[in-house]
Amino acid sequence: MLWLRPGQVHQFDGVEDVQGTLALFQPDFLAPGTLAQAAAEDTFGPTLWRQPATSRPLAALALEHLRREYAEGESDPFPTRIELLRQLLGALVLRLLSGVAAGAGGGGAADDDTFRRGVHRPAHGPGGPRTAPASVAHHLTTFLTHLRTR
Repeated sequence: MLWLRPGQVHQFDGVEDVQGTLALFQPDFLAPGTLAQAAAEDTFGPTLWRQPATSRPLAALALEHLRREYAEGESDPFPTRIELLRQLLGALVLRLLSGVAAGAGGGGAADDDTFRRGVHRPAHGPGGPRTAPASVAHHLTTFLTHLRTR
């Protein structure tokens, strides 16, 4: 599963044969105060999760339930439909998260985290103002250098 958060820059190459389902939603669509919402709002959380084969059937079932409710639940009253979709999306997110071991992101997860934290740091931190472009450039250079040395 690939998780893209709002504001993340991304580019995909060589995806002509990729197949899958896209679930597009805003983090605030998930029920407030839930583990699913916390995961959606975690700016520094993992972006790539490899789902173990043992947890894929339940994740696929949760996705299919959400897809069918979205496609076929149009006759429900609007508030009911929204709440059903919200709860089913939360169940899908939890199912996906529960099947993945902590730290089982793509290669270099710690380096990705260092880079993202550098990019998302506030412009005025404990050390006073910083020059955002210089800081981003520094973290990007460090990140890319580390990737080349692998």
